[in-house]
Amino acid sequence: MGTELRLTRERIRQVEKKMREKLEHPSSLLRLKPLWIAVDAYLAEAYGMINLDSLSLKLKTTFNWNRNPSISALAEILSLNARFVTDKEAGVVYTKNFSCANCETAIEYLQQIVEDIGELQFLDAAYCLADACRNNCQKILSSSNFFSHSFIAYLVNSFNTLSERVKIKSGRIYSRNMWELRYGNLPAATDIVLELSGRPMHFSDVFEELKRWRKDLPLHYERNIHAILDRSKNVLLWDRGTFIHRKHAVFPFSLLREIEDWVRTQLEEDIPFISVYGAFKAFKERCLSEGISSEYALYSCLRESADPAFAYPRFPYIYLKKNFSQHLPVTLVLEKFLQEAGGPVSYIELKTFATGGLFIKELMWNQYVERIPNVVRTSNWGFLHTDFLEIDEEKLDDIIAYAQGIISKEGHASIVKVYEDKRISCKLMGIDSPIMLFSIFQLYAGDKILARNYPQIRSLEKYDAKASSRGIVNEVIAYIKNKSAPCTYQELEEHFVSNLGYNEQAVFLAAYKEDIYKYLQNCLVHKETIDWNDKKQEQVERIANNVFGDAIRAGKCFGLIDTILERGALPELKNGVFWTRLLLADVLTSQNKFRTLGNQKNAFVPVPNDLGIEKFEDLIYELLKREYDGASNLASFESNLRNLGVIIRGIAPSVLGKSKKVRIVGKEIIIAELMGYA
Repeated sequence: MGTELRLTRERIRQVEKKMREKLEHPSSLLRLKPLWIAVDAYLAEAYGMINLDSLSLKLKTTFNWNRNPSISALAEILSLNARFVTDKEAGVVYTKNFSCANCETAIEYLQQIVEDIGELQFLDAAYCLADACRNNCQKILSSSNFFSHSFIAYLVNSFNTLSERVKIKSGRIYSRNMWELRYGNLPAATDIVLELSGRPMHFSDVFEELKRWRKDLPLHYERNIHAILDRSKNVLLWDRGTFIHRKHAVFPFSLLREIEDWVRTQLEEDIPFISVYGAFKAFKERCLSEGISSEYALYSCLRESADPAFAYPRFPYIYLKKNFSQHLPVTLVLEKFLQEAGGPVSYIELKTFATGGLFIKELMWNQYVERIPNVVRTSNWGFLHTDFLEIDEEKLDDIIAYAQGIISKEGHASIVKVYEDKRISCKLMGIDSPIMLFSIFQLYAGDKILARNYPQIRSLEKYDAKASSRGIVNEVIAYIKNKSAPCTYQELEEHFVSNLGYNEQAVFLAAYKEDIYKYLQNCLVHKETIDWNDKKQEQVERIANNVFGDAIRAGKCFGLIDTILERGALPELKNGVFWTRLLLADVLTSQNKFRTLGNQKNAFVPVPNDLGIEKFEDLIYELLKREYDGASNLASFESNLRNLGVIIRGIAPSVLGKSKKVRIVGKEIIIAELMGYA
């Protein structure tokens, strides 16, 4: 101002002093009386304290001024009245007899109220504070029976002890925890969720709790929550994906010392590290009784125990600190064990070292064993390090070329075929089994042959990602499908067993797959070959239900496949395929709505049915009750079943097994409830 008006500082001080003298003159003070009356009224309305911003606005309205008086000017004018106390920094004015302005007890009460409730509007906070003070302080009765929102804001903004514990925003007051939940950064908010819960929580549950307070939290933040908790110094990993706040974790140090002694003993056995799973397994009952609920929790507790003898680089591995420089991959430790063995190592021996020495979990062992570098598998799935292999590259190239020749047409074959045809060359190189040859192909022929699923090898030239992942049985199914006609077992054996070297069992297993039906006793057909669909399936089931209904009305307890065939109303089949009893039986039972009973595959019932017949023994029981008064000569009964189209020869005792409904006693067959009278 002095620069603008070209006045010195001294001159400005003189002007200011002269103006103040005029203001403080009794005549000037008398002219301010309407102002004092208005301020008194507004202070009374605000229960003794008002915000200067609010007062400025009210005064403009009351006196019809063109604009609000500035806060600094208003504060200066109010300071002329000894009955008012103006706090420029806090931005409030209050009456001199307002004794609550610096009351430490009021501060303590407000802090406790906000921490107990978590979040309140200023007005509600004022009500609660007034109630607390009214019940515990005599001064409030002489000054006011209530507090204003200005007083609440004043307490929070003016006293560090309170401002550190509570926050205000948009007319609301929050405890520190509630503020962090609503507006704090995510790391702080996740810590608060766990702290308030007082228990272990899965990270997905922490995310759901956060969403209660932050409705706009994106769904993809769920994985971020896991990362945040994993890095937090205030929480501990307590189970897979589950965390607990450090305040609520248990640390039974006596038990932890015992476990550390046990770990020290294990690591003295020339083992680089052990998994904490071994320690948890050894002390499981005591850990659980102390509240350590998993190996994750135990690892966190041991790490917190901070014994200087140990290093805990990452879950679940524990090292002796004196031997630790960096974490060793499990597969490299297993390779070193095989290297030091100096020769073949059995599957059991290596597994014992991994699960009983390193204490690797069984599930993890199955993952690691397939990834051990520089190792081939021997017969019985043992192991041999490549340091001890004596491979003749010329002979191996000859075997690889031979294998490529076999798989060049079909795209795949069995390694057993290659091994049997090249047995002498394999034996000369110490290759003792198809398993070992398959493993050598994986190491030395990976650029020419795909050897992924034993015993199948595939051509890389005809590589098909979808085909390479399907097993031998699926190859058989694909072959039957591509033929588009019934396919005999003899043809399948010749192709897959004789030519490609697969096991006969793989061929026979195909008959039990969903899309394969039996056509004749030793012949299969694919679902697509006969152009089968749901509509045709429903048609066959409808006919079968009619046949069964007719049989029931005729006094029988089952229908016959032959009867369905005789009716001649079945859907037409494609590719020149005709209906057979076995084909119809397989089609009818494929959806589990019908069952065939007996080895002729002729008798059938829908399931469920009113007779309760679901198994062969149920049928025998029903027939014995209906037609034989519960018992019959076995030979005569078997003859009748053959004539009825149920069985081919006889009923072996093993067929009935430990049936609770029917028994074979000597040459008689009898229902169980008559056994006491036989």
